[in-house]
Amino acid sequence: MNLPEWYRVDGAAGADFVSFDNALADGASRIINTRTGNFEVLGADGLVYFNGPNGLVPKAGGTVAVLAEAERRIAGAKATLPVATDLGKVSFDAANGVGTIYSPKVTMKAGEVIFDDFAVGTSKGFMGYGPDGASELVGPLKKLLEYTQSQGAKTVTLKGYYASEEGAALGAGKVGEKFSFSFPATKEGLRDFLKGLK
Repeated sequence: MNLPEWYRVDGAAGADFVSFDNALADGASRIINTRTGNFEVLGADGLVYFNGPNGLVPKAGGTVAVLAEAERRIAGAKATLPVATDLGKVSFDAANGVGTIYSPKVTMKAGEVIFDDFAVGTSKGFMGYGPDGASELVGPLKKLLEYTQSQGAKTVTLKGYYASEEGAALGAGKVGEKFSFSFPATKEGLRDFLKGLK
């Protein structure tokens, strides 16, 4: 019997695979469905079976045609999962030219805009520090929020590394550590995010 190409019959999966075959009836062989990663059985009768709670059960009536159709539906469902969309790079500056934020890689996936390698600069140093450092970022962050909303996203995620002592202090981290902050793409979400900064 010819199985679809995504089945593997050989014993290349290792000792567990081979020893698992020992419990099968004569003429049956264990097969691997590489699309699902499941072990199944090709019976001597040419039907495909799966392990049910009380032993082997014919898979979708046991015919390879029905099996192939079921797996096409599974593959189609997986293909409709959200894929990240590349939005390029962005930069937002304060109206007075003092504060700026930048991300060289922006993507959107499932209603979330992700700003990778997120960086900011203020007159108080990298990642705004001091009595007016964080406030210099409010204007650029509002522009970032408007941008996110214009993409139809519901969540903002900022990812990067702390590059300075000032930035690490603001985000309660250490220089060189990764950071990731997410908040709802609303004015309230931005306000709560800013309140959480040190």
